[in-house]
Amino acid sequence: MTEIKKAIKSSNAALLFNSAKYLTIFFYFVYSVLPSIYVLISIKLEEPIFFWLHLETPVQTNLAIFQILGFFILLATVPKSPKNIVEGNLKVQVPIIIIRTITILLFIITLPAFFEMLIKSRSIAGRVDLFALSAVIADKYKLKLVFLLLSIFVTYLVFIGKKLIYLLFMVPIVSIEFISMGRVWPFAFFSIFLIGYLHIKNKFFSRKGLILCCVFFGLYSMLRLLGQGADLNFLDSTIFLFGESFNTQQSIEIALSASNKLTVFDGVANVLSEFLPFGIKYLIIDPDKTAVNIIDNSKEALYGFTDMGFGSSWVSQFILYFGNNFLFALYPLMLSLSLRLYLELYKKSELFSFFYLYFYISGLFMFFRYGLNLSITYPLLNCFYCLLIFLLLKAFFEISSKSSTSL
Repeated sequence: MTEIKKAIKSSNAALLFNSAKYLTIFFYFVYSVLPSIYVLISIKLEEPIFFWLHLETPVQTNLAIFQILGFFILLATVPKSPKNIVEGNLKVQVPIIIIRTITILLFIITLPAFFEMLIKSRSIAGRVDLFALSAVIADKYKLKLVFLLLSIFVTYLVFIGKKLIYLLFMVPIVSIEFISMGRVWPFAFFSIFLIGYLHIKNKFFSRKGLILCCVFFGLYSMLRLLGQGADLNFLDSTIFLFGESFNTQQSIEIALSASNKLTVFDGVANVLSEFLPFGIKYLIIDPDKTAVNIIDNSKEALYGFTDMGFGSSWVSQFILYFGNNFLFALYPLMLSLSLRLYLELYKKSELFSFFYLYFYISGLFMFFRYGLNLSITYPLLNCFYCLLIFLLLKAFFEISSKSSTSL
């Protein structure tokens, strides 16, 4: 262990790689192993203990065992901590003053949206209604695009300037989703803090880091639950710390009961569409034939209510797209491939690979909740946007500089 720590401290690439590696193992355990163990215990006792399940015993048992075995596949195939990496020299240099100016402008754009959310949320009770309000505000101010751009530039500033104070620019926009107990932006904010701190302090991602992840994940799950008006005792609160991950099992059960499972062709089309930007993919595939919408439309038939969302999961998508078979073993291999891709990217471009790692970490919970191959496409697509933005800024700066010189 001492030798590994010494090797990691000699390279930012290796140091950052370990944050992604251990978080991947952590999230797989939380989202797949824990609920699988719960299912096996419930089947053994012949009734669910804390969460409702219909316990289709043979199928549920097989799926639980598949997911647990997948954890060991992940452990066996995940790349080892690299000792030496030849760092690439392909860097897109943009004057820091330009990045700061754009970041400040994006920060200013988020302020009216934040204050509108803060004021209107006071008259709303319940997470579902708050989430609906945040969605309206996000659409009104185009906050999805603003957040993507802001996170790119803040990450750049943290990486280049080695100062976590730049994270303050993201507080208003993250607070909008925090108030509604959403997950994407707070998790992304936490990711920038984590990898920025590791980069600045040259820290090894140790057990303390894993404990911090557990605490953050658990407490945020509890806050979301309390936001729905839950009244829990100490025992229930302890169990519900990971209620978010147990809900993935509910989406699996809904997928098993769904009557409108897709053909293999539809499944392949859905998977390939993830390589396209969000708006374009729905020009090619039917939104009603995506796993998230199938599960959302099927939950009332199984549970008798519609006021709770279950998202999806990588297991649910396999069930809906390809059935119950050995293909489950592919997902841990995809996660391992994503980490190997990071190491290869670092040889080409340090900055590009840093962004890849940021989007990889910030999207980890989405990899388990929303898509089979998001672990590869999500960070790659966003890195492409990053590279395009910085190349455009560089070209603009060079053209402006030449114009000034000629005058």
